[in-house]
Amino acid sequence: MTSEEAIPFQESSLRLSDSSSAQTALYRAVWRWHFLAGLLSLPFLLNLAVTGALYLFTPEINHILYRALENVPVQGKPMDASTLSSK
Repeated sequence: MTSEEAIPFQESSLRLSDSSSAQTALYRAVWRWHFLAGLLSLPFLLNLAVTGALYLFTPEINHILYRALENVPVQGKPMDASTLSSK
């Protein structure tokens, strides 16, 4: 075995380690961008979740906030429709 035959083997092993480190670097870069995109979209998604929950529970929230205005006691005596329409 000559030294010329050993060189291609060493180059191929060098290429494998280069491609492995390149894949690792690419994986880390993609993961980093994915992480940053998640951090940037977090306030928007949190805002959507909070406002959606408020919209979903609007009747319950209104019942708690305006409980005193939902049941108004009757004052005076009832009037006829003709009396109301003439006024």
